[in-house]
Amino acid sequence: MKYDSCIVVIMGHGDDGTICDIHGEEIDIDHEILSLFNGDNAGDLVEKPKFFIFQACRGGNSDAGAVISSHQQEVNKQKLSSFLKYQSGMVLNKISNLLLKKSPAHSSQRVPIYSDFFVFYATVPTMVSYRHWTGSEFIDSISKVFYKFAHKYDLEDMAIIIKRRVGSQEIKVKNKQTQEEKIKFQQPQFVTTNSKKYFMFPGVHIE
Repeated sequence: MKYDSCIVVIMGHGDDGTICDIHGEEIDIDHEILSLFNGDNAGDLVEKPKFFIFQACRGGNSDAGAVISSHQQEVNKQKLSSFLKYQSGMVLNKISNLLLKKSPAHSSQRVPIYSDFFVFYATVPTMVSYRHWTGSEFIDSISKVFYKFAHKYDLEDMAIIIKRRVGSQEIKVKNKQTQEEKIKFQQPQFVTTNSKKYFMFPGVHIE
């Protein structure tokens, strides 16, 4: 196959480790979805990025947020500024290349069967994922960040922006019985087994 990568997007209801099909039956994400794309079952995808997006709840718990001290807020601003200056990844690439040069050569041309997986979940385990009348904030953020940065940032750098964007949003949730509104939060989770950067390079960039 002449494809450079594989991207799978699945949206629906879910629980911790599972997502439901159209009949409401639970499908195990690790064993019934991701395993189909590993090196044993999808040989043509070995050494190619395999990117999965799951828009679904991973449990029934909600996140009311934690208080940030004023000192930590200032530290976070400084870290964000440093990240934006560092985003080109030049230093990281030099470190990675150095480590690769020092690593012993493989006795055969083999890699782990679950190498080069990128899995982006709308939320962390046990927590709910929210949607509003215009759709999912998680999916919306992915679309906007990819549209703006995919021509120059790698996937992990974009994932950091998306996680911060979604995680910083205050979500108003109304109790159906009391009509009381409470503020909730949602934290996406990005899981990878990659050993190199994944650039999408869509070939187009529109300001």
